[in-house]
Amino acid sequence: MSPQEGFKIGFLLACADRGLDAEEAHGLVKRAFAGLDSVLDLPGRALSALGPTAAQTAILAGVGLPIAAGAGTGWAAAKLTDDDSNVEEAKTDEVLAEYQRLTDQARRQAAVKQLKSQPTLGLKRPLHLGAM
Repeated sequence: MSPQEGFKIGFLLACADRGLDAEEAHGLVKRAFAGLDSVLDLPGRALSALGPTAAQTAILAGVGLPIAAGAGTGWAAAKLTDDDSNVEEAKTDEVLAEYQRLTDQARRQAAVKQLKSQPTLGLKRPLHLGAM
């Protein structure tokens, strides 16, 4: 059974429970549809009461504002992800970082060389403090 058929059967059973005959049930359906038509016409009547200019403005705003908001959001996202870095500056930064790394490495090697050249205080082998 489809939802529409289930609704019809439920409606007819409710009408039968209230003791309505077929004509009264039909009149109830007509009154419901008449009220529905007036509710559906309400936005159109409200816009026409505002006047043609206000109605057109409202329609354009309803269509145009979401489009403008989407375009603005897209532009902002593109600006946030835009890479403004200069390639030459990046290369220079990398070269400077490499020079700094090589300088630090040379300092460490010189310190190790100096430590190796110091006397061991008469010990034939280095003293290990962990063996105590």
